[in-house]
Amino acid sequence: MTSVIPSTAQETVRQYVAALEQGNWTAIAAHPGLSETLQHFPAMLAAFPDLHHTFEQEIVAGEMVCTVVSAYGTHRATFLGIPPTGKPVQFMVLGIDHVVDGKVVQHWALPDWMSLIHQLGASIEPPSVGAKEPQSATSVSSNPQHL
Repeated sequence: MTSVIPSTAQETVRQYVAALEQGNWTAIAAHPGLSETLQHFPAMLAAFPDLHHTFEQEIVAGEMVCTVVSAYGTHRATFLGIPPTGKPVQFMVLGIDHVVDGKVVQHWALPDWMSLIHQLGASIEPPSVGAKEPQSATSVSSNPQHL
């Protein structure tokens, strides 16, 4: 099979996002800068199997691509300990990719996790005042009273 090297850094980013949506982990593994994404994104796609992205903004400067992306999906499986709700969600992801010779060699992404968690009817609880042991910053509550 012949692989096609994208002609621009922008095309590379668009192609790997399409591969993420399709669960094409082999295509993602071809980009050394996406190794952490490859570790975590399968769980995201399992929880939101219809996940898709819309590019809202793109700024390209040589080998660097900065993006503002809206992600959309339906919560169909447990995610971050939150049981499936069937709720549709939309959240923003800010991304920066360093692309060399058609490969992502560095990748930074900042998803709006707080918005996503809130849309699922959950919240992240702050530590209790005077607590002897700090609570995990990643503990999530699906109790609607914590909204």
